[in-house]
Amino acid sequence: MERQYRIQSLAESGVFSNLRVKQPRLESLKQAAWLNLQEAMDAINLIHDNIPTKNMDDRHFAFSIMWVNCLSDLVGAFRSLQEGFIHPAAAARRTVVESVAAIVAMKIDEKDFEQFRAGKLNKPKTVTKATKVFPTLGKSYGQLTQYFTHEPFEALGRGFITHGKGGSFVLVPSVERDHALPQVMAYLDTAILAHNIATAAEWSFAYTLKEMRHWKHDKGQIRASKSPGMDAIQAGAALLEKTAEEITGRKRPRAKGGK
Repeated sequence: MERQYRIQSLAESGVFSNLRVKQPRLESLKQAAWLNLQEAMDAINLIHDNIPTKNMDDRHFAFSIMWVNCLSDLVGAFRSLQEGFIHPAAAARRTVVESVAAIVAMKIDEKDFEQFRAGKLNKPKTVTKATKVFPTLGKSYGQLTQYFTHEPFEALGRGFITHGKGGSFVLVPSVERDHALPQVMAYLDTAILAHNIATAAEWSFAYTLKEMRHWKHDKGQIRASKSPGMDAIQAGAALLEKTAEEITGRKRPRAKGGK
């Protein structure tokens, strides 16, 4: 017998209607992601409020624009997640990781900026260099590449739910039981990446900024402030990896360039 299917939208399926009751952990992660996005906005505003663009060289002027673009793309990814669409949000986050990594690499080595200006910079290759400064970038990039860019067999059913004798293709995954784990991972990764934007944006302008939230001047060097936020991102990275293991039932291989 030929099987009949129909396409359902998020609104039709109503799979998010009981999310707050069924997945309190997911709700808390959504709040954490939003707070970290606000933190990233504050960091970028700190740069633009204290350093006039006319006083920036070409490299830092490019950074100031790229940080705004990073935040804009990550907010777009967050809104996509709110609607339940995991894959488009993952693609956007991977782009953000590459952009953050490119800025960090160009800050470390001005030759990379010249390559970027000439349109010859290979952004994926900058992730390894940037991970030496911000380790969670490598973890996020490996995760996004493995499970979304090169979608594995175990992720093929992410949009499929059966109903009785028939079936429906739902445009978003179910939030029932373990099917919510991809969403947990996505919100957690968004929160970590937003915090990376906040810390890396300040870091890229650290020698010009007098006051910073995540860094401090120490005898001519820039050092991380001992703040709960810096500890939280490391704890979050470990939880992100553990969540991925729960989804697949096996340990995730180490991301290239990650620690």
